[in-house]
Amino acid sequence: MPLICSMISIIGGGIAGLSTALALQKQNIPCKVYERSPAYKPVGAGIWLAANAMQVFNSFGIQDDIIKAGNELSSFGLMTKEINRISIPDLQIVKDSYGIATVAIHRARLQEVLLKQLDEGVVQLGYKFEALTKTKAGYSVQFTNGKTAESKFVIGADGIHSKLRMQLFPNAQKRYSGQTCWRGISTPSIPEKYARAGYELWGNQIRFGFSPISNLEVYWFAVAKRPENDIEPTEKYKANLKQLFKDFDPFVLDLIENTAASAISRNNIEDLKPINVWHKEGVLLLGDAAHATTPNMGQGGGQAIEDAYYLGQLIKHHNDITKAFADFRSVRHKKVNAIVNQSYTLGKIAHIKRGKRLRNLAFKLAPSKAVTNNMMALYKLAPLDELL
Repeated sequence: MPLICSMISIIGGGIAGLSTALALQKQNIPCKVYERSPAYKPVGAGIWLAANAMQVFNSFGIQDDIIKAGNELSSFGLMTKEINRISIPDLQIVKDSYGIATVAIHRARLQEVLLKQLDEGVVQLGYKFEALTKTKAGYSVQFTNGKTAESKFVIGADGIHSKLRMQLFPNAQKRYSGQTCWRGISTPSIPEKYARAGYELWGNQIRFGFSPISNLEVYWFAVAKRPENDIEPTEKYKANLKQLFKDFDPFVLDLIENTAASAISRNNIEDLKPINVWHKEGVLLLGDAAHATTPNMGQGGGQAIEDAYYLGQLIKHHNDITKAFADFRSVRHKKVNAIVNQSYTLGKIAHIKRGKRLRNLAFKLAPSKAVTNNMMALYKLAPLDELL
């Protein structure tokens, strides 16, 4: 049974795993990333990288590469289904403070940027996690392809459905939000007024979000209430969405119409009930594997990227990976748990059955100073000595 050896084995080669590998590489710590897919394919949807994520990437020296591969947004906020303003925070304040506000990018292109920064051979494709075994020297990771990886430490970055978490903490529970989400990449004619905008439109217990991720492509998502086990044939996604959002601004229907039916995906919106432990001896969970959140605040990927940053900072501070693992949750849990709970609540508010006008008015009249303060706190990367 062939062995692959490294200091740290990272399970999962998504944004969390690749960002973590890059953070470790910056500390000259040997690692291997094991991704279950046999290849990285240009499929998937988009992601909004807010100022906190972009600050991390700036510290990695790749901010300009990400901006070039994506689309920097100058306007971002909540709108009515007619695309009239409900709440639009001042992103210029964010940019003045942090150098950049938000970048919309295709997930596959973000992965490409991260992959180019990693040393050759760091990422191993076609390695689906099967089990973890403790050894005298550390850990043995078994994969379904029959191969084994030996390492002193293991990091689980394998998402909300983490099989590694299931082995370590079998009582951890996912939580269904009651909502499902369709996503796609459209190739419409993009009006100039939306060229650098990222908006979420609230309708009658449904919502629709969009932002251009290039000069020719718009990433969009659509959310509606559905039973957890609701079944919808994939070939009906497009037609059903056009019917569901027929009362929205024509640009929404244009986005749906100009999306290949085969390229529309659908997933239930879930998060992970906060768990009290993220590590066990030399094994650490991070990203969605540790604290999956609903996407309502656009912070799922951002918090995984922050995880990578703070893990690197902890290792540098302690010069000891064991101590870094032990301190990781205490540094991160307050912020991520607040985001998990706020995001879950925001999703419920977005789909209320009654009182939508009062809800919209409350968001519209919210004091701008309070909105700005909350936004700036969300995007702040606190110094490590403030968190320890």
